[in-house]
Amino acid sequence: MNIPPPKKEWNINTIVSVVGFAITLVGLAVAYGQFMAEVSQTRTDFIAYRDATNLRISAVETAARQIDNLTYRLGAAETTNAAISRGLSDLQSAVAQQSGDIRVVREILQRIERQSSSPAVFPLALSEP
Repeated sequence: MNIPPPKKEWNINTIVSVVGFAITLVGLAVAYGQFMAEVSQTRTDFIAYRDATNLRISAVETAARQIDNLTYRLGAAETTNAAISRGLSDLQSAVAQQSGDIRVVREILQRIERQSSSPAVFPLALSEP
């Protein structure tokens, strides 16, 4: 059996197919390049957005810490004010009680003066030798 020798001629269908395949490969390469450029740009935009978001979150966390600190300080101030108010109330009641006691002592002294019909004189403890 003899194998016929290959023909070395180009058919128009072969040329059109090879050229079409080459154009398809070039088109795929161009599309891939554009796709990768868009991916790179999107990644850059995402990194910038992420960094901006991290800065915003840091600012919010700082503000939240300040608010927590102020809340704590306000609570401490309210507790201190309540203690001072209780202390003042206790002091007022003590002064009122002492005022009543002084009034009673004054009345007792006035009664004693009336009974003795002479004012009470308290001599000084200093005596001259």
